[in-house]
Amino acid sequence: MLEELHVKNIGGITTASLKLQGNFTAVTGESGAGKSSLVRALELLAGKRAQVSYLRVGEALGEVEGAFLADHIPSLPEELQPQEGVWVVKRVVTSEGRSKSYIQGHVVPLNVLSSAMTHFMHVQSQFSQLDLLDENNQLDLLDSYGGVKLLQKKMALADIFHKAVEMERKIQDLYRKRKRVEERYNGAVELIQLLKELNPSLSSEYEWENELRIVKEAISRREELESILIVLEGGMASSGLEGELENISLQLKSVLDSSNEDIERTSQSVLMALQQLIRQIRELISSKTSLEELKRRHEELESKLGGLRKCKRIARVSTMEELVEYYTAAEREISWLSESLAEIETLKEKLNKLKKDVSQHALDLRSLRTEIAKQLEETVNSHLRDLGMESTRLTVYIEEMKKVRANGAETVSFMIETDNNLPAPISKVASGGELSRILLALQMALPEEVLPKLLVVDEVEAGLGGKAALLTGLKLKELSTKCQIILITHEATIASLADQHFRVTKEGEESYVKELNDEERVQEIARMLSGTSEIREAIAHAMQLLNLRKKDDE
Repeated sequence: MLEELHVKNIGGITTASLKLQGNFTAVTGESGAGKSSLVRALELLAGKRAQVSYLRVGEALGEVEGAFLADHIPSLPEELQPQEGVWVVKRVVTSEGRSKSYIQGHVVPLNVLSSAMTHFMHVQSQFSQLDLLDENNQLDLLDSYGGVKLLQKKMALADIFHKAVEMERKIQDLYRKRKRVEERYNGAVELIQLLKELNPSLSSEYEWENELRIVKEAISRREELESILIVLEGGMASSGLEGELENISLQLKSVLDSSNEDIERTSQSVLMALQQLIRQIRELISSKTSLEELKRRHEELESKLGGLRKCKRIARVSTMEELVEYYTAAEREISWLSESLAEIETLKEKLNKLKKDVSQHALDLRSLRTEIAKQLEETVNSHLRDLGMESTRLTVYIEEMKKVRANGAETVSFMIETDNNLPAPISKVASGGELSRILLALQMALPEEVLPKLLVVDEVEAGLGGKAALLTGLKLKELSTKCQIILITHEATIASLADQHFRVTKEGEESYVKELNDEERVQEIARMLSGTSEIREAIAHAMQLLNLRKKDDE
């Protein structure tokens, strides 16, 4: 519970220190006196985001500090835990719009403070009943009433639901990866096979191109020699130079006499030299690789280089290093493509089982919610009767959804039914005062462990009066046995039921907060009843109200 509250420069309050006693504290005062400044301070303590407008005009710094009686607080590290049963929280706001949060003297992020305060302290304004109009809040309220058993069912569904979602995401990721791999390595099977046949090294392309150049040159030389031989020896169409020389030698021999033997010898020498040249050329040709072999090697090299160029096109690379890298990755990814199909099928089988489990858990949760809803209706309607709403009944409608979510497969709607009307949504039939009492009845129904340790209620009696206000006060008094309540109120009958009473007054632009003793309390209750504390009847009525509280306490 909140034991001490210290406020400095918040709203109209320059400084205020409240020492709280008992579980039910009332805060009263004239309209505009500054009660809302106290509410703003409590909101800051609860972890609400600070606004410059919260700061007292003309001040550079505002502070709110609260000392709570508390034991261990989940989710907080050891240095932020209560010491000797005391837990101190502080907020500091500046005129620049910045704020700092402190727990046990340590600066902490605002979200850490807010998270710690979620189930520790709640500020409920007169508009909080509007939360009842939100179906998500109605579902949460029902689940809160279900206690540990329903929470366990809900957590079990959420766990298996998220496992199914994660499994489905994993399968989709595998399909997306397969698509990327197939697009990136389209034609890679042909490339892998081709490279295995070529078996190239990083230098093969250079070596093959160089050898191809050498082979081309060798073929060219060979073809030139062959052409020369044809010129020298002749062919099918001509006798060649050798045949011509033989004919010339014979003609010379026939036309020359014995005195021209030198010419004949010279003619013979030329013919023999030509024949020698032909023999040497043939020996040269026969000593080298044949033209057919050279051409075969040329075709082989062209084919290999063509294969490499094709591989580069498939891989969309320009160097052998990049091609080898692509080949290594392609071989790995192609192997993965084959393996991933089996993995996907295995995951699909697991997913189907998870989906069946999700459906069963959702059905179990709906069945339990239906059971809990009946119990909640009975409890809330009992409290509504105590609040003077005998003809009003709460009905919890559970509607099945086609799609399962992490928190179930149904929506929950709180409906109001009266003696003369069919059930209708709360928002359609309930007035502000009725909403306040319905919310109070729901809070009364909730288990103590799900209620905040401290509930700050701001003008819950708005729209109520007379008997309805008194009954509401009695229920708040009863609720204070489950959690500490600080009530900001204009209703005298409710304020009179509180264990402790503070009054907010305003002098000029400054608001003051003062704890009231018994006599002062009579004066304040009388003022609330009649507008002034000087009417004897009002004072007598105030004393009666306070005496009734004392008798109830006894």
